[in-house]
Amino acid sequence: MIDTSKTHTLKAGAQQAFLLASAIIVGIGASIGLLEHGPFDFSHLHYFTYLSNFLMVFGYLTLFVLRTKGEEKPWTTYLSATIVVALLATGIIYNLILVPFMGADPATSRYASFSTHVIAPTLALLYYALFAEKGALTTRHMLVALGFPVLYWLAFMIVGAVTGHYPYPFMDPATDGIFAVAFWALAILTLFATIAAAIYALDHLMGKLTKRI
Repeated sequence: MIDTSKTHTLKAGAQQAFLLASAIIVGIGASIGLLEHGPFDFSHLHYFTYLSNFLMVFGYLTLFVLRTKGEEKPWTTYLSATIVVALLATGIIYNLILVPFMGADPATSRYASFSTHVIAPTLALLYYALFAEKGALTTRHMLVALGFPVLYWLAFMIVGAVTGHYPYPFMDPATDGIFAVAFWALAILTLFATIAAAIYALDHLMGKLTKRI
């Protein structure tokens, strides 16, 4: 007979180890990427890649601390959903859109780029697949997860309009015009929404399968 209490303890320990290790690995990769531009140059923090990576770092550290204390907050599901949607979008947009059409950032090392655009998204997906409670996501969770990229876009469109500097060329109306910016905004939002919908569907499918076992 399987000792469920021992199994639960082992899974909880593995989850804690995964959270801490992921936060360290992703934090090192993102920090190296920033430091390559200068020890006190934080201008590259405006890239969604770095913001999503550091969201994962601080989010996972928060989850680690809470679960070490044996606490579970209602907002942690929102946090986990936001992280996995943001990181998967980061990996997809960079590897399937930015690199093929605009090339990789020559100022960023291969390790930092691989860490922030491949390792971090993979770890975020693995954490969800291995440890997240299945069947717990609601449409509200996914809408909140979409709020992060929407707020990012709006904030840096405002900053760009004031300063004349935008994180990405496709956000700058001076590059190809306001209609091109609107097209990219809609395309990227659609991608985020598709990722969120896929995670939601997978979550409920896995939840049903888990109940049958």
